[in-house]
Amino acid sequence: MKRRESNAQSAIEKNLRVLIVEDSEGDALLLLRELRKGGYETLFERVETAEAMKNALGNEKWDLVISDYVLPRFSGIDALEIYKESGLDMPFIILSGKIGEDIAVSAMKAGAHDYILKGNLARLIPAIERELREAEVRRERGLAEADRTRFMTAIQNATDAIVVTDTNWVILYVNSAFGYITGYTGSEAVGQKMNILRSGKHDDGFYDEINETLKQGKIWSGRIINKKKDGTLYEEDTTISPAKDPSGKIVNYVAIKRDMTEKLKLESIAEAVNIMNNIGY
Repeated sequence: MKRRESNAQSAIEKNLRVLIVEDSEGDALLLLRELRKGGYETLFERVETAEAMKNALGNEKWDLVISDYVLPRFSGIDALEIYKESGLDMPFIILSGKIGEDIAVSAMKAGAHDYILKGNLARLIPAIERELREAEVRRERGLAEADRTRFMTAIQNATDAIVVTDTNWVILYVNSAFGYITGYTGSEAVGQKMNILRSGKHDDGFYDEINETLKQGKIWSGRIINKKKDGTLYEEDTTISPAKDPSGKIVNYVAIKRDMTEKLKLESIAEAVNIMNNIGY
């Protein structure tokens, strides 16, 4: 059963949801008193069995788990395994009056975030606050990684070719569409310079203009005649953007390239049909 331990004396209350794995109600009360001293208003549940712990983890949302190491019906290591099997990411702290250094090290290696002796509860609040901060960092890192994965998936599946180069035009990344359009696989393109696509249809001044625009931090857009791996020429609409590091230095170029071959072919056919209609065919 969940209970709330209030801290009426604290000017600033910090809410904390704690799952306590402890067979001694007295020890649990000492733990809660320490949390009150640290300025926490605590919503807690005390469990003594593996089944009760599984139910609590599955049915409620917790900020951390504090577990005794020695329990009559199962151990702190058993509790740690249940926590790990749940897939949840929050601090798991072992609190015990009977734990040697070797056991403590083993518990940490097994996945416990910290261990604290019941005779040294002064360490409890600093340990909790440190582990809560680290859990938040892990959460934010996980969200950022998920965002990055979604972003990279969208880029990889885009219908336009997307190319990332360094400022010397060495290719660092291409998406799948680049291969469909040019005939070069990613492994063939990466490490090469973008001039592998040059068709010879543009003079040096054309490319100098692109370079100068990008060096000024501006975006260049235009149509380019390029050459595929098999030598076929094709036209593409290209937008190239400079990418900067946190200091403002340009470190990459990002090009979005749309093959215009089919569109131009259709436009040419439509124009021919229109001319024929106009002359009476």
